[in-house]
Amino acid sequence: MSQDLKPTSQFPRDRFDDVDPYTTQQGAHRKEFSTPKGTGQLNAIILAGGAALAIGVGSFLWLAPSDPLNMASPEPTETASAPVEEATAEPEPTEEPGELLEPEPVEEPEVEEPEVEEPEESPTDEPTEEETDEPEEEVDYSLPISVYNASSIQGYAASIAQELGGAGFNVPVADNWTGNVPSQTTVYFSSNEATALAVADEVGAVAVYEPTVEGVLVVLTAN
Repeated sequence: MSQDLKPTSQFPRDRFDDVDPYTTQQGAHRKEFSTPKGTGQLNAIILAGGAALAIGVGSFLWLAPSDPLNMASPEPTETASAPVEEATAEPEPTEEPGELLEPEPVEEPEVEEPEVEEPEESPTDEPTEEETDEPEEEVDYSLPISVYNASSIQGYAASIAQELGGAGFNVPVADNWTGNVPSQTTVYFSSNEATALAVADEVGAVAVYEPTVEGVLVVLTAN
């Protein structure tokens, strides 16, 4: 008859002991854990720190005043000292320098300016005002004057010719006008303007320059 043989062990029975018979599974290895090194030193440090903390708290509570009002900060002592009158030293009057003697003015030597001879004005060829004035043209009473009647007035040319002759003019012609009639009595001239102006002033006409006219020509109109 077969019997299950179970080995005896010094350890209590656990789940690792219940294994199927005749299997290849090995039992779990058991090992006793040893206390790690240095654990005692750490515990000693912790205990020493706790004791120091307890001593500090107790000292603080024992030394603290019972009246909480006395815990206020002490009144500040008066640090402001009485104002000290600063003795301002008056600046000592400085000795004024003696009066400075002004230097005597030095007379500058007079420098004689050299006399410059002005050049004599040379006579210029420019004519004087009297020379620039053109000589006035004289009235030529001997100049022949022709008088023509361009109006409807009978004998008008002969009447004006007689008037001019009485003023000293030479009037050889007195006839009727057959050309273009001017708007008013006109004295035409090509030369000797002075004579033409004198005739125009005598008969109450205007003088007009006309280069195609020979001498002085008077055209009478009703105006």
